[in-house]
Amino acid sequence: MGSFLAASPRGIKAPRQSRTKVGGGKAGQPVPRSAEIKRVLALPRRTLDVYDLDFARALSRELRREGSDFELRVRQAPMLVEAVEAGGMLGIIGVGEGKSTVAPLYGKVLDAAPFVMLVPPSMKIEIQNRVIPFLQGHIEFIPPIVVSYSELSTAGNDDILERIGPKVIAADEIHFLRHREAARTKRFLRYFDAHPETILVALSGTITRKSVMDIQHIVKLTHRDWKCPMTRHWAEARDWSAALDPQVPGDIRMKPGALLEFCRPGEEPRSGFHRRLAETEGVVAGSAEEVGASLVFRKLSPPVPKEVDAALKLLRKKWETPNGEQITDALDFHRKAREIAQGFYYEWVWPNGVVDEAWLLARKEWRSFVADVCKLNRAGLDSELLVRNAAAQSAGVRLPEAMRKRGLEAYANWAAVADREDPPVRSVWISDFLVKAAIAWARKALEDGGGIAWFDSRAMQENFEAHEGAGLVVCGAGRPASEKLDRLATNKAGEPVVVFASAQSHGTGKNLQRWSKNLIIAPWPGGADWEQRIGRTHRPGQEADEVSADVFVHTEELRAAIDKAREQALYIEQTTGTRQKFLMGTWIEA
Repeated sequence: MGSFLAASPRGIKAPRQSRTKVGGGKAGQPVPRSAEIKRVLALPRRTLDVYDLDFARALSRELRREGSDFELRVRQAPMLVEAVEAGGMLGIIGVGEGKSTVAPLYGKVLDAAPFVMLVPPSMKIEIQNRVIPFLQGHIEFIPPIVVSYSELSTAGNDDILERIGPKVIAADEIHFLRHREAARTKRFLRYFDAHPETILVALSGTITRKSVMDIQHIVKLTHRDWKCPMTRHWAEARDWSAALDPQVPGDIRMKPGALLEFCRPGEEPRSGFHRRLAETEGVVAGSAEEVGASLVFRKLSPPVPKEVDAALKLLRKKWETPNGEQITDALDFHRKAREIAQGFYYEWVWPNGVVDEAWLLARKEWRSFVADVCKLNRAGLDSELLVRNAAAQSAGVRLPEAMRKRGLEAYANWAAVADREDPPVRSVWISDFLVKAAIAWARKALEDGGGIAWFDSRAMQENFEAHEGAGLVVCGAGRPASEKLDRLATNKAGEPVVVFASAQSHGTGKNLQRWSKNLIIAPWPGGADWEQRIGRTHRPGQEADEVSADVFVHTEELRAAIDKAREQALYIEQTTGTRQKFLMGTWIEA
């Protein structure tokens, strides 16, 4: 690829490896100055100033076919070059900056095959049917094998990477692998353990959501051995987490200590950590492009019917839903509170009204056992099916001895009732007040050119489907819905339309800047969720002067979700350097 993509060894010698035990600091103590911190401090620093518009144009000429007018953006050039220079790349790339467009080219610039591109399920069609054909019209390259994260999770695909044998993996939206205990992450890491020569390009605008532990195992793969700009030791990374992460309980919170050595005078520890990360070879971080449109969030508080208010009070006081279901943990509480705030809750429909107590108990005990085994990941047991197969074959010897008896007993009890069908689930509506409020918003948005209303539940989708027509369209999960939304998004000359869109299915990877108005039916508690979903419309190419997002915040739990998202967005911005839309927008009371 010529001078632009030729690897250029910097003549840096690797420091001597330390065998000193690190990590395990105590609450209230400063993070100690370990050998790992000294190693990271000694890494050369560099900036991305050399990658200007002239460089991007020169690299574009080298890549494209004769007669093509393809041009890389300024921030896309280092995405390609740094991967070659460093033999891997961590791209903390903001929404709309074109990371998915260049990702299929890594096999070409790194001159390696097979090449796998990992993507969220909702993006696979877009990459295969739009992005790759577009690039092939301008650049000659062998396309990657596109694998979705859901395929990596499937029980029958536990060896999918081994079957393909990629030399390069470009993981778009790498935050899908932030949970180390998830089956897909374990399989991903297992492949790199077996094939350490594999090159990893990790891309995301929201690479860390709540903890530096979200990325430690990823950075160890993009930057092998002494080049890693974080501690390579899990125990020490926990100390960093206890000092840098938000929402750390006081009984484990540590002082920054030696982490302050990453900082300039007066700089916050998180910002210093980010700058050390961003100024490392093989890391591309921050934003080079600004969206011309302003961003405004409006809080809407529709009146809460007394029936919904009563259900919420019952939930808060007794941790109980209107049908008597008991809530067992805080996560389930907030899930139920979010549903009731929208006017409904879910319940199992037991045949003839008779609750199968034996089925419920056996199910609970077996699921608890599977979770414990997957956390240990003994002998590659990282999914329910694999654990079940081992237990069904009386393969208790594959399990820790202390768990053997419990596992075989739990499986025997569950196997005795497992063939019984799960009772169906139905939504029980307390009030459709929020559906009516969303439909009223949609009617008004139609008069102003259309918009997108984001929902998260099947119950809401079914209600909106009853109102389809006259400019209102529902796009739920699945390929047909994805293709329908793509057609609507590219038909800017068409009649105004309001799309009720599933946030899970369409909240990443879509170019939806045809619209500039959003409705958030139930606010998300995660800052990264806001960044991704608002980024569908507030992105380069948006022609409106203002992008708006109206947000229903009519209960204390929904308002608490806003506060939690703000805290997480601040953490993401400080640790990654990527400006967060949740924070850059103006918030007003409507």
